Amino acid sequence: MIFYRFKSFFYLGIWLLFYAGKIHAQAENIPLNNEVYEFLKEMSVKGLLPSLHDANPNKTRLEIERWLKSLDHVKSQLTETEQNRLRKFSDEFNPEILKTDKEYELFDFERPFVKVFTEFYSDKVKNVYAYRDEYANIYMEGVGYFTYSGETGENPNHQALLYDGGFRFMGTVFKNLGYNVSVIKGGANGYQPLQIKTDPRLTYSFKYNENLEPVKNYDFTQGYLQYVSEPAPGSILAVQLGRETTRYGYGYGNSLILSGEQPDLDFFKFRMNYGYFSLTSMHASTVGKFNVDRSKNYTKYLALHRLQLSFPGLFDIAVGEATVYSRELEIAYLTPLSFFKFLELSLQDRDNNLFWADFQTHFIPGFEIQGTFMMDEDILSNLGDLNRHSNKIALQGGFWWVAPLGVPDLNLVMEYTWIRPYVYSHLDSVDTYTAYNFPLGHRIGPNSDELMTRFFYYLNSSVKLTLEHRFIRSGENQYDSDGKLINNVGGNIFEPVRIPQDPERVFFLDGNKRRTQRWKFDVRVEYSRNNYLNWVYDLTDVTQFTEKKSDSYGFSYLKYTIEY
Repeated sequence: MIFYRFKSFFYLGIWLLFYAGKIHAQAENIPLNNEVYEFLKEMSVKGLLPSLHDANPNKTRLEIERWLKSLDHVKSQLTETEQNRLRKFSDEFNPEILKTDKEYELFDFERPFVKVFTEFYSDKVKNVYAYRDEYANIYMEGVGYFTYSGETGENPNHQALLYDGGFRFMGTVFKNLGYNVSVIKGGANGYQPLQIKTDPRLTYSFKYNENLEPVKNYDFTQGYLQYVSEPAPGSILAVQLGRETTRYGYGYGNSLILSGEQPDLDFFKFRMNYGYFSLTSMHASTVGKFNVDRSKNYTKYLALHRLQLSFPGLFDIAVGEATVYSRELEIAYLTPLSFFKFLELSLQDRDNNLFWADFQTHFIPGFEIQGTFMMDEDILSNLGDLNRHSNKIALQGGFWWVAPLGVPDLNLVMEYTWIRPYVYSHLDSVDTYTAYNFPLGHRIGPNSDELMTRFFYYLNSSVKLTLEHRFIRSGENQYDSDGKLINNVGGNIFEPVRIPQDPERVFFLDGNKRRTQRWKFDVRVEYSRNNYLNWVYDLTDVTQFTEKKSDSYGFSYLKYTIEY
């Protein structure tokens, strides 16, 4: 049985091996937390780069290098700060810089020891170790993070300390096979709720939640192999197997499809870009709710695919589907070119399916608009009553404005998200659109809306200021004093509609009405290359209108990051 499941993968691998086009040895993906992605996005919005296909944002080193070289030809159109940022990234992604005076390696035994020590905080491109030849390259990077946080207001004595570090190996072998292996291990001390607010990823760290060791600790690991080819000039064909942080779908704040904040998924991904056409397909595995009884933990699967048409200088339009299921691996959902909804029906309608359509504009230099319409399950048969519980839809739209009102190096991003009751839930609670206890889609969940506004400004190439405000309204389910659900308004992903006791019609923001306002101010300083200091102040104000009470919660943290 296993042989038949993976036979198609074997044939695909043979085809790629013998018929793939020529590509340089830079097939590894650059991690999504690298700030080069934000810079490229700004340049794309300005109209200096083509569409980045950022609904599937993970890109190879080769793609990023080509975009940076393209920008070098139009650098006269950049501000002084943007030119300095371009110069910084061009050095970082220039393979010819290795083993030169512009690059620093910790394990470089040919240089005098005193230089290895004194240049640790220099502005040179930094690696722990790097190697490159005609057929392969390797970049070994050390990473470390140290975060000290404290509450403000009524509990100033609540403090937390997070400290973690690890390594990352990435590169390409045989010109086409990219790889990545990374491990982060950390510890946590202090007030536990503040630890989680400082780093929400702890919510889905198994070691952190298991909590069986004297020091509360956590870990995150990634690794993959990726075969990349260029069958035609400017095209990309990639097949990837492994785990890395990824997003899927549009969203300046959070995507409705895969937010990027969810637990890292293990997946098989197929990606193809050719001319006006692009196709991505991903089949991933994750886990359900955490339970201390390991016999109750289970694996669930997520299948996604998206087909996009691009009209250069105008807009991109696309349609996509996602399906969640929790049984043995389903071969039907491995096919990139298919309709998941009809497949699901042919498989006896056991799974949780959603469909979306999205667009992104490119015809106004400096101003980009994008939007997504999503349906969770089929609503076409109930269009006469959009307030029916089965009409689970979501809308999202926003814009990115570079240099608003002529202010250089300033960016303004706004986005509105509207999610109807019961979206992401499922009649079978096992197949909710979640991983661990965490939403795969937008963080606000069902029966909610959000207006997100973000300003960020570069004082220079090393100092960035960010101010973000999120205004969120939600309708929450109602419970009695014993915690028993008494009014289900579709405000909880894990509580699907109960037929027949729940009302057939449910209105947006029914239930306990809650308003949340969150302000976040972030000052990031890169005081030497790959050494960062972040000071963040985060304030959340919550008003419960039905229960007539309100509360505020504030905290700040100082974070030191070293990545090289």
